[in-house]
Amino acid sequence: VYRIDCSCGRRYVGETCRALQTRFNKHTKTGGSSMTEVGKHLAASPECQITFDDCKILTFESNNYRRKLKESLYIQQYDDGTLLNDKLASVPLFLFSLPTFQDQQKGKIFPLFSS
Repeated sequence: VYRIDCSCGRRYVGETCRALQTRFNKHTKTGGSSMTEVGKHLAASPECQITFDDCKILTFESNNYRRKLKESLYIQQYDDGTLLNDKLASVPLFLFSLPTFQDQQKGKIFPLFSS
């Protein structure tokens, strides 16, 4: 899970299982059909700049489910109105599988994480 800080003060929180430099390079593309929210911001605001030094690792997680959960928590933590994240594309916490009432009655309170 990582955070990119733009020169204008806006931020982006994301997750990737790939090398961070690879993901960062995707964010810096300002043309084409598969631009990220960071790329769209840079295209719309040419005065803004980001460098790889502006990319900070917040935490490591190899498990996809836990990585997306952590990303969602960091998005909530940093959401002060300046995030570049597309709120509709970000995975809100309520979409994660919570135990049903029946599972809670059986003592299954937390989802099982596979290693």
